[in-house]
Amino acid sequence: MNTDPGNDNPLLTVGVISDTHIPDRVDRVNPEILAGLRAAGVSRIFHAGDISMPFVLAELEQIAPVDAVRGNRDLVFGNSLPMVKVIELAGLRLAIMHGHGGWKNYFLDKLIYLQHGYILDRYLPVLLNTVPETDVVIFGHTHYPENLRFAGRLVFNPGSASSSISRRLCPSYGLLRIYARGKVEGEIIQVKKYRIKNHKWETNE
Repeated sequence: MNTDPGNDNPLLTVGVISDTHIPDRVDRVNPEILAGLRAAGVSRIFHAGDISMPFVLAELEQIAPVDAVRGNRDLVFGNSLPMVKVIELAGLRLAIMHGHGGWKNYFLDKLIYLQHGYILDRYLPVLLNTVPETDVVIFGHTHYPENLRFAGRLVFNPGSASSSISRRLCPSYGLLRIYARGKVEGEIIQVKKYRIKNHKWETNE
């Protein structure tokens, strides 16, 4: 996978969002994220799970077609959303998953997190081995943004669109820019205009 975009214009831009947690943590999608996705002119949006309620996807659909997967907070969707989805775009294979690896792994991870905190290496085996023949692996769950290349593949987490586990991190989302000849570039965008207060977004101004 060639990851140098050069001076070419992207063939398409994909918005990536995860862990909206609506309405369990906040009542609606962060307005700054919605505005950012519109301004970027995204042609598709990927949601990497912990959506919580279907109306979140309906709101994102007003911006661009949405591909979504099921997270550990998405029981309301039943089996209507997959755990993993593979999409082919402009010669690239992109895998979308939440990254929690099922309920057994989820509870074990919670125990490990309480002892050792966030460690990306704990998640990489699940991410890379679930769908091995892919160029890009998109995940959520951890609430920590990641934009790195591992074993020739882009591993991308947009961070949480709602609240972060770490106070150092703001809500965030991501953009994937896909170029000709299988080139892809990821960008993490932190949003700071709003904070959660009384279960609602309130401006910091």
